[in-house]
Amino acid sequence: MDLSINYQEINNILMDFYHLTGFRIALFNAEFQELLAYPTRLSTFCKLLRDEAKLEEICKKSDYEAFCKCQKTSESLYYKCHMGMTEMLVPIKIEENIIGYIMTGQIYEENTTSWPKLAQYLNIEVEGSLAYDKLEQIYNNKQKLTSKQMHSAFNILNVITKYLCQNEKITKNKHKFAYKLDQFIIDNIDQDIDVNMLCKKFEYQKTTFYKVTNECYGTSIMKHVMQLRIQFAKKLLLNTNLPISIISSQVGINDYNYFTKVFKKEAKCTPREFRKNNIYI
Repeated sequence: MDLSINYQEINNILMDFYHLTGFRIALFNAEFQELLAYPTRLSTFCKLLRDEAKLEEICKKSDYEAFCKCQKTSESLYYKCHMGMTEMLVPIKIEENIIGYIMTGQIYEENTTSWPKLAQYLNIEVEGSLAYDKLEQIYNNKQKLTSKQMHSAFNILNVITKYLCQNEKITKNKHKFAYKLDQFIIDNIDQDIDVNMLCKKFEYQKTTFYKVTNECYGTSIMKHVMQLRIQFAKKLLLNTNLPISIISSQVGINDYNYFTKVFKKEAKCTPREFRKNNIYI
């Protein structure tokens, strides 16, 4: 399904939710594909598990089954994954049609399975080696939440999805133009993209192009392009060890100092600070 998404505002909402709760939160489309997340990386605990191929498949299967159940019932879902951690999945609906999902999880509850039982489960499922000592340390040191706290987070998640729809932060595209434009920008994110290039590609006069794109995104087209560049840069900062100068080039900003300036304007911190401060336990 083609969607029109206000990336910057939704990302700010995801950030606020994370800073309030400490829970990773992500936006998915109707086909279960992740579109945005904060933090963009998985928790260290889940990342260590998913480094093992068999556990990666089990985790994916657990997620897929949850999405299918939510899709079938069209109701919010509160459940435990195969590792005993709580996950929450809320459908985003317009006129009773699901256009996407908000998901949060990797949450530790007070009644979560003890580490010895989980270690026993992992020993059965995995023949290879896992970083058991590190996993145990993270698991035992992580704050455990009460049932009341969990239900409060679940209620907030449902409020967020309603807000996104009612304020048209995410909507079905009235036409496919915005979707195609975003795909073109993302596919060419390392290039010098300007209005002339986009008008030529999509065969628009400048005046009409400015009007249509402003209606689609609620902001100027070049600001939208920059937001997509910064969003892509954030993913590279958190999911790779590439030098920041290389990341700058890969998102189409060849001047390192300018990249740092615009990144700080959008993210309220420098790229280096963002990478350092967003290590998600």
